[in-house]
Formats: sequence, structure tokens, C-alpha cells
Amino acid sequence: MPKQKKEAVSVSFHHFQWRPDEDGGQPRGISQSEFDSLVQGITNSSQLDVADAAIQSSIRAGELLPFYDVERETSQLLFGSFDAAYLGHAFVNSEKGKIEANSLNLRRFGFLLYLASSGKLYVGTQYLGNYGSYGDLRSAIKRLLPNGSRTLDFAYRDDSLEIGNLVTKEIRIEIASGSTISSDAKLGARRVLVLRPDEKEKFSREIANKFFDMLSDTSLTKRSKIKALLREVDLQIAETDEIESAKMIVTAGRNQQTLYLFDGANFATKFPLDDVQLNQDGHPEAQPLRKAMHHSLAARIISRAEAC
Repeated sequence: MPKQKKEAVSVSFHHFQWRPDEDGGQPRGISQSEFDSLVQGITNSSQLDVADAAIQSSIRAGELLPFYDVERETSQLLFGSFDAAYLGHAFVNSEKGKIEANSLNLRRFGFLLYLASSGKLYVGTQYLGNYGSYGDLRSAIKRLLPNGSRTLDFAYRDDSLEIGNLVTKEIRIEIASGSTISSDAKLGARRVLVLRPDEKEKFSREIANKFFDMLSDTSLTKRSKIKALLREVDLQIAETDEIESAKMIVTAGRNQQTLYLFDGANFATKFPLDDVQLNQDGHPEAQPLRKAMHHSLAARIISRAEAC
């Protein structure tokens, strides 16, 4: 009998808050009643008939996300699972033969929601190897939360290298198409501005260190701060929203690592859940997974992010 492939079980963490009511304001916390409405929407979405053609069409379009095994452990803590859709690529199954590219394939992943007293809505979503879909869960939360399009969501990273031992190799800033930069900088087809520290040039090690200082900055003004640093090297971007992402390529000895100041995509750390075992179907059992995700959230995120 062939040996079953063991995929690593991991979890990524994020939190949601409301956008500030005014420029320069602070994000507003999510209330208990708003969380209750979200939980009710998720519960209702756990009763979908995925065999129905209309439901399948909505899942394909990203308009619905099927939820399962939804359990509200406390007024602030919800567990469950969801089916992420995979389609667009044909493959061959030994029993079913060719699976067409337009077929709807669903993979199930666990998740948790925790509403902290601060008003931050924490989200944990499970991955199995490279498979998982925070993006699907994120979209569902924004749909099911009243006025959810007004929320901001943040990803948690845990970069393992010590900042003091790092040396900046380059900083890459992705600029939105159509933006104007008042310099002769060459962006290339992907519109990525690459800055390399050079004591002979305007982009000095001192300015590179200022980018380092922003790694722990969780404020909403990070784009504005990056824009201000670019002005120090005579690079002017018309609008702060034209900065789509910013990351630092750093080295420690022979090792190289990418640190994300921010990015429009999901660059959350996948925290390993090494003690979670897989069943005969290659998936983690619900209760051990929930316990491990909850413990990881409390130890890695809540203990640091929430005031004790």
C-alpha cells in the first residue's frame, strides 16, 4: 500500500476593524451585535445545497462560501470549516479519469473567529501544505458582516531573523499603473521601484534604516511615511494610494530573506501546528485542530497584541 503523503498543518492569523471615520483617525472596533450578525450569516451559509446548480454557480463566482460544522463555543469565539473552490486547471484522477478545468473542486479547511474586548475581530484559517484560502474566507466575512466593505484587515507575520543582524540589500516598491514619479527612475514593465543603499548616492544606509523602523509599525499612515522617505531621495509620487506594496530584501550572513512592510496580497505567516494529526482522508480532525488553532492564537497573537 503506498505511503500517504503527509501535508503540514498550519494556521495564519488576521484581524478586522472598521475604517476610521475621518482621515488620521484610528480604526474602530467591531461590536458584539455586529459580530452576532456575522455569526448568523455564517450559520445560514452552513445550510447550502452544493449539489444545486445555482449554488455551484455562485460558489464559482465567489459570491457564496459553504460553511460546515459551525460551533459557537462562547459569545466571542466561533469555530467552523469552509469549502474553498479550486477550478481552472484540468488534472487526472486515477479513479475518475480526467477532471475538466471547468469542474468545481472543493477542499475543506478549519477556521476560528474571536472577538476581543478591544473590538478586534481575530481570524485564524487553516492550511494543509500549500492548500488553503484566506482570500475566500476574507471575502465571505466582508459580505456577511453588515457594511463589511468598510472594514480593514491586517495579517500577522513573524519574521524569524533578528532585525539587528540584518543588512538591507534592496528595497522594492511596487507602483500602481498610471502613477507619475518625478524622477528618471526606471521602473520596468512591472512598475517596481528598486532602491539599493549606497553611501555615494542619495539613498543612504541611514534612510534604509528608517525603512527598518517601519517593520513594527501597524498604523494606517505607513504609505505616507514611505512617500516621505522617497522624497528624501528626490522621488515624488503623486498619491500615497499609488504605492501598492513595499518589501525589503535583507541578508544575514549568507542567508537572504524578504520582509514585507505591507502588501496588497496575503503575506501572513503560516504558523505550524505540528501536533495535529491527519485522518485517513488526509485532513486534520476537527477537535484537535480547533484546540491547536485556539492555543496558537492565544500564545502567538493575543498575548502580544491585546493589553493584559
